[in-house]
Amino acid sequence: MDISLKRMAYVHHKGPFYKPHHTHELCELAYYVKGHGTLAEGEKQYQYTKGTVHLVGAGIPHDENNEMESNIILLYFEVPDGFIPSGIYSDQNGAVLSLLQRLRVEMQENLAFKQEMADCMVLQILLTLKRKLLPQPAESQNFNRVVQYIDENFQSEIDIHTIAEQTFYSYDRFRHVFKEHTGCAPLEYINNKRIELAQLLMEMNPAVPLGDLAAECGFSGLSQFSNAFRAKTGISPSRYKKQIKERQPA
Repeated sequence: MDISLKRMAYVHHKGPFYKPHHTHELCELAYYVKGHGTLAEGEKQYQYTKGTVHLVGAGIPHDENNEMESNIILLYFEVPDGFIPSGIYSDQNGAVLSLLQRLRVEMQENLAFKQEMADCMVLQILLTLKRKLLPQPAESQNFNRVVQYIDENFQSEIDIHTIAEQTFYSYDRFRHVFKEHTGCAPLEYINNKRIELAQLLMEMNPAVPLGDLAAECGFSGLSQFSNAFRAKTGISPSRYKKQIKERQPA
């Protein structure tokens, strides 16, 4: 499969922003980490919000109207014509965001076969989106609603016991089924989502205060955020911010 990543970028709009009709020489994937607004692609109109993926082919005119502060991850790559339809995809379970996080780490490292690994990760992202076009079993669809609820609300307080009761599972059974579907326990899944968001927000705006970041990502306080961040990454949030600043050109 002839797929080649050319560029990965992060965009932070501090407020409303309109980008009129434009085209790209490469295929563009835009992942909206934060924000909401509208997209126009020819005669098609789309609404987007947090967790929306917009895929648009090379040479296709489109515009973008951000209605509030937004953070966006952008990929530009070559892909065979017709491999995947342009349009809007919803990253309900955060699978695409996790892959983008892995791609970000790969792009920062200077390892052998860096380009080949990056191209493979882009292919994995596109295949993950293509799966969303396929019909799913009813049981998977039902549990996907639970995961979608968590994905849409992890920045707020979430009571796992209440979710288990609403799905007619015991707490222990719910944890078991949740892990079967996602690969990790509910609380770990929530904390992973919060940490991934924190990392991306720091990448896009290294000046963000850690207290504000902790609250925005769903932590009850800076102490809880720091402990969870260190457990996930092995370093403190302040050290992570310092590493970002050290990588930036002087």
